[in-house]
Amino acid sequence: SRLAAARPRGVVVCAGGDRALANAFASLHVLRRALNCSLPVAVMHWGEGEARPGTRAFWRRNVPNIEFVDMSLLDYPRWHRGLRPAAAAAAPDHWGYRLKAFALYAAPFREVFMLDADATPLRSPAPLFALPVFKSAGNLFWPDFWVERPGIWDYLGGRAADPWAAGAPPAW
Repeated sequence: SRLAAARPRGVVVCAGGDRALANAFASLHVLRRALNCSLPVAVMHWGEGEARPGTRAFWRRNVPNIEFVDMSLLDYPRWHRGLRPAAAAAAPDHWGYRLKAFALYAAPFREVFMLDADATPLRSPAPLFALPVFKSAGNLFWPDFWVERPGIWDYLGGRAADPWAAGAPPAW
């Protein structure tokens, strides 16, 4: 199966196009150079035009242990047919969000730390895989700092670590 052939764990970033790739490059440069994180990284993108050969070569010279995965070339399950290019044309503002679910499915790792292209970690994510809560549940989630409490947080049973627990949205 796909997971049997996957490496144990790594970082996945969905990024395509100059702006998202520039953001992701800065984040991953910090991850490698400042935080000394050696987890392998897969930059997941859609189509050759989102990560041109020269861009990929630059990244490989400057961010060790990285690969680019063109998700448009992968086989994906029937339930993901909404990822076809026609879906992108119909809803271009939501295209990136649709790719994240498929990126998790298609990631070349059994355990994934998904990093938003515009987020910069302050610590290496490697120790998160050893946390008891991750080992028992198989996942960890934390929200972006939206102004309103996201409904998914209630659905997932947000606990004491919930930044909205005090009743007010977190400060920017």
